[in-house]
Amino acid sequence: MYNFPLPRASQECYTKWYNYLVPSGALKNTTILWAAQELPCRFRSDSIKNIIGPHHVFILKLNETFYYAVIDSTETVFKLPKKYYTSCFPGIQYSQVPKNNRMLVKLNEKQSMMLPYIPESFLEQKRTKTTRKRRRSESENNEIESIDFNQQVPEWNILGVQTTVESNKSAIMHLIRSIILYNDSNENFSLKNHFEGIDLKTIQSDDKLREKMKIIVSFIYYYCRDEIGVFKQREPISISDLQSWLSEDNS
Repeated sequence: MYNFPLPRASQECYTKWYNYLVPSGALKNTTILWAAQELPCRFRSDSIKNIIGPHHVFILKLNETFYYAVIDSTETVFKLPKKYYTSCFPGIQYSQVPKNNRMLVKLNEKQSMMLPYIPESFLEQKRTKTTRKRRRSESENNEIESIDFNQQVPEWNILGVQTTVESNKSAIMHLIRSIILYNDSNENFSLKNHFEGIDLKTIQSDDKLREKMKIIVSFIYYYCRDEIGVFKQREPISISDLQSWLSEDNS
């Protein structure tokens, strides 16, 4: 027996919002099927992350598509951001989700409706993480690869050119690896994709996105270009410097 993850709204909220047709915004013309409680703050308030929960989640529908939303203190309807999925659907495991992610829910004494159990994108996120876990458990050693980030890398001096490893690279790479492994092994945590659905033209025309891209490129250049196969192109060693090596090789 499945329990619907969202709590029922009070009679006051139900009467006010059930079957409400959204007049404007990103969810224009959608209809509220699952009523909830309004946020006690504005949507863009810094305090929302400490307030938002399952009792604030509305479910809307347009044609055959369902949407999730919140309504703030100004009674404005906003799409529920993915970053709040964990707060609004806490503790849900992939194995708990019913078939086809649908559940027959009683809306009132006379009407029931088939509603999504959780947002489709949240379900896909959980499915992906569950698949990763299964693959790891089926591996022969069932152990996470161990890399010693404190291992000293030797410095080479070749014809006066010295290559060194940045003093803080090991700590930074260790942090990044730890965060990624934590993301892979925890269903209720997900790294935000800051460029999801954004094309290069949009990045180029947006100052904030362009600045983020500059940071990414700069990081790769200084810390992990070799790891992703972007090796430095070096000019061939001069013939004069090679003479001693070539003569010995031919002797």
